[in-house]
Amino acid sequence: MARYKKLKYEDLIVKLDFVPDFKTTEEIANYYDLIGQERAVQSIETGLKLDKSFLQHIC
Repeated sequence: MARYKKLKYEDLIVKLDFVPDFKTTEEIANYYDLIGQERAVQSIETGLKLDKSFLQHIC
C-alpha cells in the first residue's frame, strides 16, 4: 500500500512574488483589453464581425 507524507499547514502555502499587493479587488484598476494570444484575439474579433445569417448556414 502506498505511503503518503503527512503535510503540515505550512507545506500548503504557496508564495507568489508576481502578484500585486492589494487587500481587496476594489484596489485593482479595471482591465478592459483581451488577455491572450494575438491569433486567438484576431479569431474572436473575426467571429464577432460575421453576419448572423452566415452562422446559420454552417451550424
